[in-house]
Amino acid sequence: MRSSLIICAGVSVCVLSLCACPQSLAQVPRSEACYASDRSAAIVPLDWTMKPHLSPAEREEWLARVRENPFELEDAPEHVRADAGVVTAAVEGSGYALQFAADECRADRAVVLAAVRSFGSALRHAS
Repeated sequence: MRSSLIICAGVSVCVLSLCACPQSLAQVPRSEACYASDRSAAIVPLDWTMKPHLSPAEREEWLARVRENPFELEDAPEHVRADAGVVTAAVEGSGYALQFAADECRADRAVVLAAVRSFGSALRHAS
């Protein structure tokens, strides 16, 4: 299901959820808006992906775990593997742990540099 924001005269009115059937506005590309014929209203597709975030206590726990054993990252939940701080701590211990990081961390320059400093061949796991 995809949500869209309806804007009338420059003011957001409401958010609609649209089904993914071919006849719906859900097929409108994310980079485009669907305008009324007089351009007084627009339906703008939104991408509201809810990602869990680490609580400070959970973050400290995972930081301690990956500092002790960088390979703990392999079995960590996705939201932990997407946390740049936790991943950086892991790859500083072993750059090889970069392969277990979420895509966004494997594309993060600072994380990749930390991994390569620890293990030069870690670059092959970068995105």
